[in-house]
Amino acid sequence: MVVVSVSLIVTSIGSERFGPRVEPPEADTRAIGEAIMIPIGHEPTDLSSHFRFAGRLARASGGVLQPLVVITSTDVAELEDGRATCRATDDVLRRLGGDVDTALRIDRSVATGIHRASIESRSSLLYLPWPDLGGVRSWLLGAGYSEIVAASAIPTVVAGIRPDPIERIVVVARRFDLLPGRVPTLNAALQLAVKAADRDVETIVGPAGRREIEAAGVELVEEVRDAGSSDDAATWLSEVTRSGDLVVAPIDDRINSTLIALFDAGLSVVAVVHNQASQSVLSGSTLTFPVGGNLGPT
Repeated sequence: MVVVSVSLIVTSIGSERFGPRVEPPEADTRAIGEAIMIPIGHEPTDLSSHFRFAGRLARASGGVLQPLVVITSTDVAELEDGRATCRATDDVLRRLGGDVDTALRIDRSVATGIHRASIESRSSLLYLPWPDLGGVRSWLLGAGYSEIVAASAIPTVVAGIRPDPIERIVVVARRFDLLPGRVPTLNAALQLAVKAADRDVETIVGPAGRREIEAAGVELVEEVRDAGSSDDAATWLSEVTRSGDLVVAPIDDRINSTLIALFDAGLSVVAVVHNQASQSVLSGSTLTFPVGGNLGPT
């Protein structure tokens, strides 16, 4: 009891004397593709389209991929399984032309391991595969995306990437996304879209128009074409989207039924979240995914 009391007193005094001297961290101005962390939650061979797309973002920034396997036990069987997943991931990446080693991490939970690893590795983007029935559902039972996103202070994407070539990129910019607290997420979505666009791939934005977007302080490069024509994002998307599109959409606390329907219709969809002030304790839901069954409307 004496040791605990003294420790608390010393901590309190130290905080009062030295706490105010600690400089706040500088804003991270790195490109979104400089260091892309990809947690490996299931069979690596199912992630080829994700590795290709993430690699596309990294190449546009001169960046790197950071594949990661997190396990929560030092049990021999789990360690061997984790190492096997690392080897399998490395094999897939090398077949795709990558030259990177998958990291294995042991932590108290998958979500905590991802959060800490992204800080230690100075990741610029957290890349989570879309949780469809053939993918990460069993992994979600152990680590909800809500926990992972709540803890992350870097841009985070939930990506549903089809194997077909991307012919056009459609960025969703609702008027709601122009509110001050939403601008960082919209900026991240636009930056990702620009990095993902090859020379011959057109990028359009709407339903808000260029003038509204720029008035909100959002940087909109010249290559992004203004296609704003509606007050309603769902209506606008139904009018402009077509086969071969990649839809990039800022989201708040859930992936809505419109984006789910677009993915189910065969389009690639990337949902973007940027919580600039992350939670130090993993708790509370910030991203809603039903576990088990189909991804229904929310």
